[in-house]
Amino acid sequence: MARVREVHAGHDMHLERSPVNPESLRRAVDAALGQGAQHVEARYGRETREPLTLVDGEVSSSRREETEGVGIRVLVDGGWGFCAAADAPDPTVLADRAIALARASSRVGPREVVLAPIEAVTGEYKLVGARDPADVSFQERLDLLRAVDAALSVGGIVRREVNMEIRREQMLLVTSDGSEIHQELSLVGGGFACKAQSNGRTATRTYPHHGGWSYATGGFEWFDEIDLEGAAPRIAAEALLLLDATPFSPSITTVILDPMMIGTLLHETVGHATELDRSLGEERENFGATFVRPERVGTYPYASPAVTVTADATYPGAAGSYLYDAEGAPAGRVPLIEQGVLVGLATSRECAAEIGQASSGAARASSWNRIPMARITNLVLEPGEHTLETLIADVDDGVYIATDATTDIDDNRELCAFGGEIGWRIRHGKLAEPLSRPIIYGDTHSFLRNCDAVGSRDEVQVSGIAGCGKGQPWQFVTTGQGGPPARFRNVQLGWEA
Repeated sequence: MARVREVHAGHDMHLERSPVNPESLRRAVDAALGQGAQHVEARYGRETREPLTLVDGEVSSSRREETEGVGIRVLVDGGWGFCAAADAPDPTVLADRAIALARASSRVGPREVVLAPIEAVTGEYKLVGARDPADVSFQERLDLLRAVDAALSVGGIVRREVNMEIRREQMLLVTSDGSEIHQELSLVGGGFACKAQSNGRTATRTYPHHGGWSYATGGFEWFDEIDLEGAAPRIAAEALLLLDATPFSPSITTVILDPMMIGTLLHETVGHATELDRSLGEERENFGATFVRPERVGTYPYASPAVTVTADATYPGAAGSYLYDAEGAPAGRVPLIEQGVLVGLATSRECAAEIGQASSGAARASSWNRIPMARITNLVLEPGEHTLETLIADVDDGVYIATDATTDIDDNRELCAFGGEIGWRIRHGKLAEPLSRPIIYGDTHSFLRNCDAVGSRDEVQVSGIAGCGKGQPWQFVTTGQGGPPARFRNVQLGWEA
């Protein structure tokens, strides 16, 4: 699979110019160094969002949101200080405040902060896809959503919601390491949801991901790639099909998960569990801890030998893709699980230094007014040799589950439950009757170790979410997750009443 890693830098790319002069950020860096800082990051950010939603054919939401500002982070005597403001004509003022905070934190911090080394980078980088969404008119966007809405307008569908969002993220980062990085990313998102109703029963189906949303880094061509209009009749038909789905008896059985279910499973049981700062005990107050310990890397049997998982911030078009993270480290492709064994963790410069490694390029900040921290990028289950057809054919009795609907996991990333919107009973190697909202119950260890087969490269799908939360105060970033379908034996299965 081709991977986008090499990107040409230069003024011919016509990046949108920052209203903050890089020289003012350099002055802030120099001012902080002059006051005794060991490390300084001056980061300007600008983000725009243009959501557009149709409900039953009518525009219910259409607006433009914009935020921009400067954040200065400094390291003084082993303690961090951070200050940010939306209106900062002179970033040196923020540097002064950050210095004061760092001196205070160095006196009460649990340890002295050390950063893993990094190479200086200077350049301009842009990821906006083949067709820059900024060049697409509002009318064309609206016409696409109306076409999808029309395709959903069939008998029995009582509510239709069609979504689109265009985002732009701009970062200008100047650091005391000598880096000066101007990065611009385009993110696109959207999808739809439809509700069917008959005889007092209702059922909902969404596409391409839970809630009628998925995201990608790239251009407007993504909407053609996911084929919203083409998928609408099938999804509407499945919503109607669910109206007649009957409850089933809870059982221990074989389960096949589609790529959307695989993505959610990886996000919760692997992605958050392998963030090194959480593994070191720094995230216990917010979404809990993890069973993963740094000393287990290289030996711990995380999953079956069929399972290989990577965290890949270079994955083409995925929602968690970028070129440089918020500390200036290059994006990377990091193996987390290889043939079932834990082999890697997501790291920032700070937590990587604690285990004597280089940063994995996973230090992300949701905005200019948040500090970078180790985050999920794009989680991908690497493909195997099977197809969905052969996965199903080898099951005498089981269930195929599509499109994640509910998620629950304990505060140590072990006990878990994942529900789908729709399932089909598998009988003698064939899909049979539909099942409404099946749920799998188990624990991370046994569930991943019971994976016996993974689908092929041709069936890989990576969806994206915009609400991956972490930190105090909250940070929500876009992440990608998915892979091919995969099969799991001896799974506890129930259903949502």
